[in-house]
Amino acid sequence: ARFEPEFVFISSGFDVLRGDPLGGQELEPEDLHGFTRDLMAAADRTADGRLVVLMEGGYVPDSVGSGTVSVVRALAGLNPPGTA
Repeated sequence: ARFEPEFVFISSGFDVLRGDPLGGQELEPEDLHGFTRDLMAAADRTADGRLVVLMEGGYVPDSVGSGTVSVVRALAGLNPPGTA
């Protein structure tokens, strides 16, 4: 049987970004842009492009803002911030 979900669900937390005191990860906002684009492509292949994104936590306001901008730019089909 082929995997055919009705939609792809992303729980987008920002505590994975570098400098977050609880996440302990080293990701950059550009990484979230790439992950979002990859998951959009998966939604196109498996769920007719249907995608749900929930924005979640993070404990460094500037990082949450930068991460949010990167995710939204990916959803809009735009390049990551700071690139042409």
